[in-house]
Amino acid sequence: MPGSLAPEDLPRLAGSDDYESTLTWAREHLSASEGALVALRGDSESRFRVGTLVLRSREDGSCIFLTEECRCAVHSEAPFSCAFTDMHMDVVEGQQRSLALLKVLIDAHANADVYAQVWTQLWDEGLRATPLQERRSKLETAVNRIERKKRRPPSINPIKGICDDS
Repeated sequence: MPGSLAPEDLPRLAGSDDYESTLTWAREHLSASEGALVALRGDSESRFRVGTLVLRSREDGSCIFLTEECRCAVHSEAPFSCAFTDMHMDVVEGQQRSLALLKVLIDAHANADVYAQVWTQLWDEGLRATPLQERRSKLETAVNRIERKKRRPPSINPIKGICDDS
């Protein structure tokens, strides 16, 4: 599942600090996600969403940077969520890391920094990510498919057999 970006990820992945260049790159490679639903501590009436930028997905839900060899094309520049979280992580550790990112994103939106400006522009242009629950469901389906394939005899190209429906 494509990872979400922290504000520091954006200029590094886009290869530019210039807003227009970054926005041009983002239109091709990112989507605006509705983000997490959060509430101020002890105040369930104050719920709000914190929009996140995520790497664009293919039709099957996989990240656009996933190569045919099941490798990440931007691994050395991986965004926060890809670099610091995974589905094998302890739940508490994952929640702590997600909370740390959430706090940074709240600040980015509050200060209307480049991250927030790019997110707003993509959202307004309709370049939106599939809702998170749907993306998680696709990930679960893909993981289950991989696990089933691992139990079968190896194909001629075992990497190809794991990465796609062959």
